[in-house]
Amino acid sequence: MIEQVKGTRNLYGLDAEKYLYIYDIFRKSFNTYGYDLIELPTIEYKELFNKSIGENSEIVTKQMYEFKDKGNRDLVLRPEATASVVRFHNEFFKNESKKYSYFGKMFRYENPQKNRYREFIQAGAEIVGTIDEYSNLQILKSSIRFLSLLNIKSKLNLNTIGTKEEREKYIRELDKYFSKNKRELSKESVNKIGKNTLRILDSNDPFDNQIIDLAPVIYDYLSNETLSQYETFKKELTIEDIDFVENPKLVRGLDYYNDLTFEFIANGTVVGGGGRYDSLSEILGLGKLSGIGVAFGVDRL
Repeated sequence: MIEQVKGTRNLYGLDAEKYLYIYDIFRKSFNTYGYDLIELPTIEYKELFNKSIGENSEIVTKQMYEFKDKGNRDLVLRPEATASVVRFHNEFFKNESKKYSYFGKMFRYENPQKNRYREFIQAGAEIVGTIDEYSNLQILKSSIRFLSLLNIKSKLNLNTIGTKEEREKYIRELDKYFSKNKRELSKESVNKIGKNTLRILDSNDPFDNQIIDLAPVIYDYLSNETLSQYETFKKELTIEDIDFVENPKLVRGLDYYNDLTFEFIANGTVVGGGGRYDSLSEILGLGKLSGIGVAFGVDRL
């Protein structure tokens, strides 16, 4: 008998009904508020994610499904959608500002767990072009509306990771700190020092907790301008009566993020998250455009 590929799932019966229900609520929450639905290619050039996510990231080095086609081109099954949306926007709407939404399958080679698959479904939204602080608020309000309509009670975790230059300065200090304390870290975290140091802050290994808790805090390495923008945005959330928890260790896992980062946590599980990515278009060599996005794990929802 030919078995099902590990890390995949069949949507049938009640599972299929749940999928369609979440899709319908997602469209009501985003598409009726000006986000254009886009169906993205499942196959992309490997270079797109090498550049956008970062060649040293765990996604690129360990998790991408990559292959050569018959024309000897390096291709991958898309591991995420933001880079694909930015690629599309630069090709067709470079001089405009647009709001997009997507709902589809992504692929990452990682250990399958409960509600975590190698072929998984992601729902997301992006605002790309010339954007401002209100764009940040738009994404968060649409996300909160989506989760609320699903009757999912979640907590919004918030942080700022500053500019690329500020973050690099912070990472250098983290490298020194974690190198000094590497005997107190898990093997997985030690392997990230100097390669993907920020992701050590995301570790779920209890062995790492104490060292992470005492690690340098990013706010000490941010400019007054960055901190002022962050404080202003937090005040806007308070005015909008949006509750949040400030988490200085929240860094997200992709190289292209800057400034605002956020996650939605329900029952102790991250069900969605995102942030600003004002340099992604430049990283891809496509010009200068700003952006902010969010993505939800539909299987977890």
